[in-house]
Amino acid sequence: MLGVMLAKLVFNSVARSVSTWLALIISAIVMSVILTLNIGLVIAGTKCETEEAQNAFVAMGSGALMFTVLTGFMSLVLVVKICVGLQRKQVALWQVAGVLPSRATIILLAEVVVVSLVSAGLGAVVASFVWPAYGRFVWDSGLPQSEELLRPIASNSLLIGTIATSAVVLITGIKSSFKVVRSNVVESLSSDEFISVRRAKWRRVIRAIIAVLLILGLTAGYFGISSQPRITDARKLGDYMTIYMGTGIGVCIIFALVGTQIIHLITRLLGCLSFGNSWFMAAREASARPDLTSALVVPIVMMSASTGIMNLWIDKLMLVLNAQAGTAAAVNAPPQQMVILFGGPVLSACVCASSVVCATINQRTEDNAILLVSGSVQSDIYKKITVESVIYFIISCVCGYGIALINEVAINAALKAGPVPVSEFQMPGANPAYIVFAAVALSFVLLVAIAYSGLRKNPVAVISGGR
Repeated sequence: MLGVMLAKLVFNSVARSVSTWLALIISAIVMSVILTLNIGLVIAGTKCETEEAQNAFVAMGSGALMFTVLTGFMSLVLVVKICVGLQRKQVALWQVAGVLPSRATIILLAEVVVVSLVSAGLGAVVASFVWPAYGRFVWDSGLPQSEELLRPIASNSLLIGTIATSAVVLITGIKSSFKVVRSNVVESLSSDEFISVRRAKWRRVIRAIIAVLLILGLTAGYFGISSQPRITDARKLGDYMTIYMGTGIGVCIIFALVGTQIIHLITRLLGCLSFGNSWFMAAREASARPDLTSALVVPIVMMSASTGIMNLWIDKLMLVLNAQAGTAAAVNAPPQQMVILFGGPVLSACVCASSVVCATINQRTEDNAILLVSGSVQSDIYKKITVESVIYFIISCVCGYGIALINEVAINAALKAGPVPVSEFQMPGANPAYIVFAAVALSFVLLVAIAYSGLRKNPVAVISGGR
């Protein structure tokens, strides 16, 4: 009897927060599909007949997999935290109604498990249907052709992709669930914020220590590069220049540890500017809900930074090969191969950023209703949304280009002092900005749609809970 009651509570809760859980399910499905396709590409490459073809497939698949893990998993973790954190008020109502904290934990964990299982199943099905088209696309991309691309996707890739994605959702969801249940009931009832319980002080200290150690290690790596002898052989130089990507990923990982604080600082600085009421309201909303801002911006930042680092690496490789090794061959990949490398991570970043917006439909609708009853008109709300998107664009560009430039300055100085004296400083191109614009534009469209839908309702009824 108790099990039946808990099951009803779980499914009723999921139905009540359908937009939140649906956003998480979509993000997990997309992540699972992208991860499975990349793993399938690597497995297909290992079955090629020639070693050259194997190396080409493994290099491309591993690169895409690396960017997917770096961008996608970090984005998915943030989405899970936001979606579970949004259940604070609901969990507090359960406890006020007499549900014990242990039972509330079980219910919330059951919701996370249900969402994880649904995402895993749908992800495997979608990946199986997408693989034939993906295999044909890879077949025509200029990579060595492999018959494995025309066969059904390997079961190992389906298994690894779904298990890895489900594990990320479950582990993050379990940790966030315990935090939500332990949060103050009164504060949870009186606030409809997205934030979960504040991270414990000892955890913040550990993250800071890890970040400092990574910075010291990366700095030592730069000094190690500067002490290397000059390289003139074109093949050795090309292989050595792959270190550029390694240091770039290192800077991205450091940002992943301290990026939230950096985003908060930039948001506060933008809030100090005075560009009218719309700017004030947008900057105030972005700074008042730092967890939401970080969850929306970080995926975009990581993808734009990765794109900038990759473009700079290709440009620098062409420069040093031409100048130092006397090789005039261009180092360019066909557009299809760039899509294979970056298409998945870009898609996952856009979907995760959009999911954060969709997960907060009820909260944003209530915010707009409060503005209406406070004397604002509908045009003010649309102006605020436009300015809010501009703020997200600025933050994403500053952080994304900042990561790429920090790595470029450091690695260029190291190469110039050591193995590649002809290395020159280069500015990132416009590609990262294009990616930021596309992701922010998608979020803007969703924000406008949410506002349009909410403004058609009675604002008093929305504020009182009758959404």
